[in-house]
Amino acid sequence: MRLGTFLHKGREKVVAVIDDETVLDVATAGVHAPDMVALIEGGETALAAIRIALEAPGDAAIPLADTVHRCPIKPVQYRDCLVFEEHLKNSFAAAQAMTGREFAIPRVW
Repeated sequence: MRLGTFLHKGREKVVAVIDDETVLDVATAGVHAPDMVALIEGGETALAAIRIALEAPGDAAIPLADTVHRCPIKPVQYRDCLVFEEHLKNSFAAAQAMTGREFAIPRVW
């Protein structure tokens, strides 16, 4: 099964690929997945529902030509150069000098 995120009629949708010309909005399979992360969290139950819907998509099929590809999974958090603690400390010191606001290394780091 191939899955993706597409823009269709102004809304981003998680879809399953039916064939080279059509996709299926997973919501039509009864799967609540506003994004790919939610689908992944739905686990095997969500995938099973999509497999069943793919067997007979009927009117739920969306022509691929009516869609625009989007990034499949949106990053929850961006990190750039945070792997080097010294870089992070220097960046925060510069930010503090410019703004007067104190910065601390986030717990997530």
